[in-house]
Amino acid sequence: MRRTTLLALTMLLLASLAATAANQREITDTGPWGDYEAFPDVCKLSNGDLFVVFYAGYGHVSNPTADLPRGGAVWGLRSTDQGKTWSDPILVVDGELDDRDPHVTQLSNGDLLSSYFTSHYYTEDGKKKRDCDVYVVRSTDGGTTWGDPIHVTTPYKDVGAGLPIYVSGPVIQLKGSHIALPIYHGQQKGHYITAVVHSNDFGNTWTDVVPVDAQTSVDFSYGFCEASIARLADDRLIILMRPGMHQAYSSDEGYTWTKATKLPHRGDAPTVIRTSDNLLIVAHRHPGTAVTISTDDGETWGRPWQIDTFGGAYPGLAELDDGSIICIYYEEGKASDIRQAIFDVEPGIRLSDLDERWPTPPPPGGEIDLRALHAAGKLEIETDMTHTDRVPGGGVTSAFDGNVSYLRAAWKASETGDATYTLKLDKEYSLTGVGLCLKPASSQGPFPETADVHVSLDGENWSDPVAHYENAATSKIVYANFDAPQKARFVKVHITEAKGWRSLNEIEIYARSPAACAASPP
Repeated sequence: MRRTTLLALTMLLLASLAATAANQREITDTGPWGDYEAFPDVCKLSNGDLFVVFYAGYGHVSNPTADLPRGGAVWGLRSTDQGKTWSDPILVVDGELDDRDPHVTQLSNGDLLSSYFTSHYYTEDGKKKRDCDVYVVRSTDGGTTWGDPIHVTTPYKDVGAGLPIYVSGPVIQLKGSHIALPIYHGQQKGHYITAVVHSNDFGNTWTDVVPVDAQTSVDFSYGFCEASIARLADDRLIILMRPGMHQAYSSDEGYTWTKATKLPHRGDAPTVIRTSDNLLIVAHRHPGTAVTISTDDGETWGRPWQIDTFGGAYPGLAELDDGSIICIYYEEGKASDIRQAIFDVEPGIRLSDLDERWPTPPPPGGEIDLRALHAAGKLEIETDMTHTDRVPGGGVTSAFDGNVSYLRAAWKASETGDATYTLKLDKEYSLTGVGLCLKPASSQGPFPETADVHVSLDGENWSDPVAHYENAATSKIVYANFDAPQKARFVKVHITEAKGWRSLNEIEIYARSPAACAASPP
């Protein structure tokens, strides 16, 4: 009996490289800016010090106020003992606008270069708009003092008035004085294109701008953004991008890029490094804060290893003197802090059916009674999934009828293109998560689908995905907890890939208030 038990257990284990023994702690609290810190990065300096940059303000977006008249700023920290202790905060840049999403790199000439973007909200013709642009700021004394901002020039501002340009990745040192910076811009509202900007004088001026597989970006979800670049052992470059994640390669120092391909699992805001052992490690959001490892230059990737439960992430990575890895990331939510985790990479095992054995529980709070809202005339549905022919029991309202039978779903009779299913609730809720059953298996086999969930207050301005289902062959409700409660009245399921017709079998929506469990009174 013992031998049989051990054999059965062995069949459930998968060998891999693991991120093990992570220890986590906060490294910021409050400062002159207030009590919110986010979007950090870290680099190891040539003298062994660690230097961290982070966004500091009063919230996720810190526009100028009476108490903080210049809005959010970029601050830094230094560690001279491999992350055991950290210095008092060091001001890096504080312009007149909201300065955010900083990253930092030490160049081959010894300078530190921190990239960031400015954010400015304004109203024009009665509509709220946002203007963003990218800058770098330099330190020639190891981060003690910082110079004036340098504008990263691109042609994209000429495409349309107020076209926002963002950065959420560090500069990469290439050969000689050549450096490159991955940026992204809003080609159209809610859709991004990633591009790589080049400088041949250590970032004093910026010249060529090269998009990364713009066509795939246009065709996929909300487009590629938040990129990070690393040098491979064979001298090529690899770029990792949200969403997906997606990756592409360059064999000519970033002037041309291959077609982007998708990694086997989701990850937001990836940061990738190559270690001294020639391992690729990418840190990302989901699940929580996690890392994924490749031993073959990104040809294959393992499954993500969660190193903390906090889901703010936007991580930075550096290899310490002893070969361990430090990850710097943030918490999100009110009074968010910067955190660090230090972990080793070593052989490990994990259960192959972990998600099946310990599925994600329903989100906190209560389930909104969609059937009751619809019966009371307080739920509106907008969808292209309206097909009813040859699907008995199918229809737009079948997506919340409590039945996960194969045909009892909202259908789009197309095997190509996207499908969307949008619900307008009776009022604004503080949403905590969703549960979806996409397209259940039938006698003909599984039918995996990939879908994103977005939320909105007004039905026009939509969030980035708050939940993601990757190649999900569901036969029951699969839950996704939001990283933080989302104030919203609209919920949209966006199916981006599917085997066969597009289908939404069942949706459940959860909210903080217990009163959310029933329809609101007339």
